[in-house]
Amino acid sequence: MSFRPIKLPQDFDLVERMVIDSFQYPENPDWNIQDDQLQSIQESIASYKKLWPLMNFLGLFSYQIRNALGGYIWEEDNTSAGLVLNHSGNREEWEVGTLGVLPEFRRRGIARELLQHSIEEFKSRNGKRAFLQVIAGNVPAQTLYLQNGFVDFTGNHEIEHHGDAVALPILPKGYTEIEMGRFEWKPRFEHAGAITPDEVKQFAPVKAKDFKISPLLKLVVPLMEKAQGTRRVNLLYHTNDTGEIAGRIGISLRTREGGVVSAFSRLTPGHEVLGDYLFQKILHLANTESPGRRISMDMPSWQDEAMKAAEKAGFTSRVEYREMALSLEE
Repeated sequence: MSFRPIKLPQDFDLVERMVIDSFQYPENPDWNIQDDQLQSIQESIASYKKLWPLMNFLGLFSYQIRNALGGYIWEEDNTSAGLVLNHSGNREEWEVGTLGVLPEFRRRGIARELLQHSIEEFKSRNGKRAFLQVIAGNVPAQTLYLQNGFVDFTGNHEIEHHGDAVALPILPKGYTEIEMGRFEWKPRFEHAGAITPDEVKQFAPVKAKDFKISPLLKLVVPLMEKAQGTRRVNLLYHTNDTGEIAGRIGISLRTREGGVVSAFSRLTPGHEVLGDYLFQKILHLANTESPGRRISMDMPSWQDEAMKAAEKAGFTSRVEYREMALSLEE
């Protein structure tokens, strides 16, 4: 048995196969990757492969691109048994994006080895914090992370809607809707800082650099979206009297058949009337431009008013996740 770093572009096909096969839970089929998610994963890997020569070159000059995809493969008897995918958007923080072991190789300590190798790498690269999310109820995985120093500090629900047609909603009085540029970061940063609870910021500080996109990455993102068959729409909502940011939504619309529509929503507390509009707007956009697809989004547990508006619009919770953080500093 041994582990090795992921080697790109050679391992793209292996990574795709391992991600799909390791996220199967015979005892909890609700946790499995959905069919439309599978298509989106395959398209993402295909876009990485197609753009790899460009990304490999730009990675020489951009930290964000260079560290967008990395990790380790665990092998037993010449068979790939598990993998961990890690990425970093800045020099202080790392995210364990995927940690999976094939069902027939579980309970052998493979996940622990992959996690610990990743943590050592983060420390060797002077990282300060690491993050991951785990399915609530996956007790073995949660126990592993707690034993390795991670702290459970918040949660979120993956909510979904199966795409019923919705008429164009009427924006409530007192609000203005503005379409944001694809890389317009300042309003998103200011809004996140204003609404994120202090107890969450204690583990995951809201920093401007996490919302900024490097100039070179701005060249790659439109190419990735085209290759993946998506078109991004970002909308911001202000109050007319004070100019306060009351909410924002984002949606990755599908420009080709199949796949899942990924959406995003954040609501400032006290603006429940806008919340109803936001989710009707998401449903209208999705069903007008990408009809027949499932709509999926992550909703933080602390967004109570937004969650109520989502449920009112017909969204349901598919899976609950716990967010966990690890300090890498001694």
